[in-house]
Amino acid sequence: MLIQVESGVKRRPRNLGADGAQRRGITIVLVEQNAQAALGIADVGYVLETGTVTLTGTGAQLLQNEDVKRAHLGM
Repeated sequence: MLIQVESGVKRRPRNLGADGAQRRGITIVLVEQNAQAALGIADVGYVLETGTVTLTGTGAQLLQNEDVKRAHLGM
């Protein structure tokens, strides 16, 4: 397992992009303020509000969710 906190979605350890991690069976826990970028590469996403999980789904599902768009993506 690799835990990556607020380091920017584009800055990953060398040779361990999302595809490489998946091929190796490595789970990446990504904590990121840039929700749009993080959800764009996420297999599974969780939306936390004041420490409570309020929504979960695939990255694609959460990117299309109207509540997520309004509250977290500024759309």
